[in-house]
Amino acid sequence: MKKFMIPTGTAFFPGTYMELLHKIADMYGTLDDENTFHCKLGFPKRNPGIVSFVVVRGRIHFMFRCKIERREDSCKITYSVHPTFTSALLLFIPIVCFVHTLLNSGVEPVFASILGSCFIACVMVGIFLLARRSCIRQFVQIFEGEDESNFS
Repeated sequence: MKKFMIPTGTAFFPGTYMELLHKIADMYGTLDDENTFHCKLGFPKRNPGIVSFVVVRGRIHFMFRCKIERREDSCKITYSVHPTFTSALLLFIPIVCFVHTLLNSGVEPVFASILGSCFIACVMVGIFLLARRSCIRQFVQIFEGEDESNFS
């Protein structure tokens, strides 16, 4: 169950350690010590070079905690993805809705409230999983420098 809630993975950075440090600084990551760092990525991803008329508020963020293993010509990054408070809150909304409807409804609409809560839970968990998958793809794309079409 831990792999489901906190997935792990590996990315290979093709440059030197100093280039990796510059890449971490470019994405506003924080170096904890010489071999570990953490950064936060959000969904939907930001496009700083494109002027957009749509302002997205309430991004779902995930924290990436990473370990760096230096190699001769590259760096191996082992990461784990942790939900932030706001993204974990997204998973608690269906539970709160379910408890609220059970406490405030009579005997007849209990079945309807259970079905409604299950539907809301499926939608919220689906959004959470899609956002996390998108953030992992974004992270790997940043460090490995691969095109988005390789993940299809």
